[in-house]
Amino acid sequence: MGGLVSRRGRSGDAEHKPPVAAHRHSVTCIAVYGEDGELMVTASEDRTVCLWDLSLGGKYKRHWQVKALHGHGLQQSAHMPDRAMEGDASHRRTVASVHEGAMVRCPQPACPREGHGHWVTCLHVDGESSLVYSGSMDKTIKAWDMYTARCLRTYVDGADWVTGIHVRRDVVWSSSEDGCIRLWKAHPHLDANADDVAALVGEIHVGGAAIKRLEAPDADHLVSGDAGGTLCYWHLKLGFTQDVCLQARARTGVGTVSCIVLPYHSRQVETWKVERRPLRLTPTTRALKPIHMQAGTRAQSARVTTLVGGHLGLEMWDLCPLVSSGSSVRSSSLVRRFDGHLAAITCIAVLDGTLWSGSEDGMLRAWALDTGACLQMYVGHIGPVRSLAVISHTHLEHLRAAESGKPAARSTLSAGGLVCSGGGDVRIWDMDSGDVISVVWQRRVDAMALTGAILVAASDGHVWSTRNMPRVLPSRILPSSLLGSAASSVLRPSVEALSDAHKSSPTSTAALQKHTIAAGIDGGQLKKLLGQT
Repeated sequence: MGGLVSRRGRSGDAEHKPPVAAHRHSVTCIAVYGEDGELMVTASEDRTVCLWDLSLGGKYKRHWQVKALHGHGLQQSAHMPDRAMEGDASHRRTVASVHEGAMVRCPQPACPREGHGHWVTCLHVDGESSLVYSGSMDKTIKAWDMYTARCLRTYVDGADWVTGIHVRRDVVWSSSEDGCIRLWKAHPHLDANADDVAALVGEIHVGGAAIKRLEAPDADHLVSGDAGGTLCYWHLKLGFTQDVCLQARARTGVGTVSCIVLPYHSRQVETWKVERRPLRLTPTTRALKPIHMQAGTRAQSARVTTLVGGHLGLEMWDLCPLVSSGSSVRSSSLVRRFDGHLAAITCIAVLDGTLWSGSEDGMLRAWALDTGACLQMYVGHIGPVRSLAVISHTHLEHLRAAESGKPAARSTLSAGGLVCSGGGDVRIWDMDSGDVISVVWQRRVDAMALTGAILVAASDGHVWSTRNMPRVLPSRILPSSLLGSAASSVLRPSVEALSDAHKSSPTSTAALQKHTIAAGIDGGQLKKLLGQT
């Protein structure tokens, strides 16, 4: 559990360049656009937004140079051919670090009044419209042009500071501290002289508690979490009112919501065919119990599994559809609670049936989603864990193969993976053993993101990145004699896999017990696993 840093994995052994001083104060959030992370956006407490061109061909950089914008990495002449345009032999589509990319700041020094008046709290990149939306504690939302770094429109919320933004086609959805979700016409669909009244499409009063988190599993769905621990699941295609958009609601026990993940949404949304149809209230029907026309077997089986973390813990919920105002076919239910952390949950990530969580207690934990057992602990951070990213060796090898232009070779690295976390420093862990492979940056981390194969971290306004992810053989919790050809024990935490392995292997019961204890399976589960009474 949480071994020491190996000498060969220390940060001094790798090629590290000094971070780029992008902001004057702490970075609040990082947003990434494109499958390869060609465009990255950072927001800060210094009231600015920075656009980073990480594409190898300088897709945005060329426009920024023509516009004579000021920023990092823009000293090259606009008429000078780019290195990637001269026929670079590499097949990768992104740069090796933020030093090789380019950055411009919004607002530009020539237009300081276009900027926010307080901390920037949230971001959303609308690639189809070439716009970046930013929300701030100054109670406004701004739309920035990716290619000119100019502010094209300012939406004035007016009630409280903005906590989340999501764009679906021609509508911008925003959440704020006053417990409301507001809908705005997107900038491309507004007249140049349209005021805030014309821009506002609608306003949904979710509840009295401040909305702290807005998570979008896809373009058509949203999940909101508030300071009271309430989750709301929204279907954006159905309309602009709470009666039709709000599909599910649950009151969790995690307190103030800090992170939300929907691990199976892409599969479960296919079975979610229930649409709320509000009852038309008249003097005759006001006393009638609302009934949904489609509340049948489909509604009984529809659910969306949601993982939510907050200052009181970490829980898994099955959100079930509301079929009318105030009623549902079956109530949303708590599936399980993951107990073990000693402080607030700050970040979570899911990969192949395993949940990773970071906490203010400075510890990372890996959990089995099917059993709730704690599979591994990662101990070593000096301060609270603020950011978390997980990548399997299989995915990493495919990324490297795409960069080199060669097919991914089948190797022993296909099992297990890497856990990247940011707290008092940036650490890369072996997924299975919990050992620290490398401490790659020894500074307090404000925000972190994994953009393709590039790990980006920010601290006190400085942005740093590395592409040199470690190549190590994962040390498994369970030996290959028990798992056979199965993948990593942490990636495949199912108890049934252990049972099948025991039946097909002559391994002794004592040896199996030794390794199941390491995997977080108690004695009762082991007896049941072996068919003993």
